[in-house]
Amino acid sequence: MEILRKYIWAIFLLFAVVVVWLGITFFIDARQKSIVGDINQYTSVIESSFNMDVVNLVYERSEKTLPETPKEFLLSVQ
Repeated sequence: MEILRKYIWAIFLLFAVVVVWLGITFFIDARQKSIVGDINQYTSVIESSFNMDVVNLVYERSEKTLPETPKEFLLSVQ
């Protein structure tokens, strides 16, 4: 009985650590499983084709505002 009284705080602390550890483990597992269901929204195609007017507008604006044109940049990278 003397040993139990001497080490009761250590047993209680060990029990508390185990309970917290299990709680955190189950909480993390539950969060990871709920994310997997929403993955389809990130893998689906937004649009099947580009609006070429918008692409041309962005290209023209980049040629006017950037110090180096996109063609020059691509040639310098090669």
